[in-house]
Amino acid sequence: MTIVLPLHRALSTKFAGRSFNVVTRLGYNPWLARVDHPSEHNDGRSSLSRSQLSRIYSIPARTYATTAASTTTTAARKPAGRPKAHTGRTPAKRTTKAAAAPKKPGPKTAAGKARVGAKPKAKKAKATPKPKPKTQPKRAVKKAPSKSALNKERIAKDRALKETALLNPPKQLPAQPWQIYQIETQKKTNVSVVEAAKAASASWKNLTPEEKEHLNHVSHINKEKNEKAYKAWLAQFSPERIKQANNARHQLKRMEAEKRPAALKRHPLKYAPIKNDDRQVKGPPNAYAIFLKERHASGDFYRMAIAESAPLIGREWKVLSAQDKKKYQDAQHAELNRYIEEYRSVYGSDPVSVTRKQKQAAKA
Repeated sequence: MTIVLPLHRALSTKFAGRSFNVVTRLGYNPWLARVDHPSEHNDGRSSLSRSQLSRIYSIPARTYATTAASTTTTAARKPAGRPKAHTGRTPAKRTTKAAAAPKKPGPKTAAGKARVGAKPKAKKAKATPKPKPKTQPKRAVKKAPSKSALNKERIAKDRALKETALLNPPKQLPAQPWQIYQIETQKKTNVSVVEAAKAASASWKNLTPEEKEHLNHVSHINKEKNEKAYKAWLAQFSPERIKQANNARHQLKRMEAEKRPAALKRHPLKYAPIKNDDRQVKGPPNAYAIFLKERHASGDFYRMAIAESAPLIGREWKVLSAQDKKKYQDAQHAELNRYIEEYRSVYGSDPVSVTRKQKQAAKA
């Protein structure tokens, strides 16, 4: 009968030590032994004696997982030897050297080293590390303002300029006879403005001298009322405030021209500067302006348009000698001094042109 038994790795080591025969190291596949057994138990299981097992496990074999170089025989191993017979000698005791006391360092005499009695060299002070420069925090990049933000900013600026410009002067009464007659015609007929204007233009030529004289009288009265009301309104503000209002009106006029260029042509007096204020300082004229005014006052260009007289006066100015021009240049210098003095007394500061010249002189 043939019985196949797997050989366990632990058993292989035990049996190899007892029989001193070659037992190969098992790999992943177990080693199988074929044994013929003559007897069986009643339950059909086979039983082997101890001598038979030792004979089976002592069979030399090699699996595919092992190599010739890795196999070792039990015969190659030397058995443990017996102890030698006692000769009667007592083994010499090994004595350990006592720990020697630490020696004191002697004086150094080698070249380049400190001698006896020499003062020790002072240790060099360690250089203090330089502080690292502080890194400045990165500046946050500003985002471009949105269209809505720009629109809000423009509206706020426009509103502030209109408040500064003093655009609420007193209402003016009609100061022309034609305006007065048109308003009276509209009140009598109770029609629209367009129809009243057509009716007034048709009946204006048929007015009597008495009616025209009445209209002229009413226009003079309205003019006087308008002047008084305007002067009373100007008296509420200082000359400096009126100057700021004129600057604001100039900015509004420029902004309006950028948006709607044709708007100022239709309404040229929408942002007109505040006039008829005797407190405002008049700017100094240049030499040519003084010469132009003098020539117009002479009467040589009486009943001539400015477009016709201006080129003639310009030619005369070019022909003048340096000595003749000096008179007008001196008059310009006198006007400039007058302007600076009045500007300081009224506004309490120097003019912008004078301040700019002073800064340029300081820089130079």
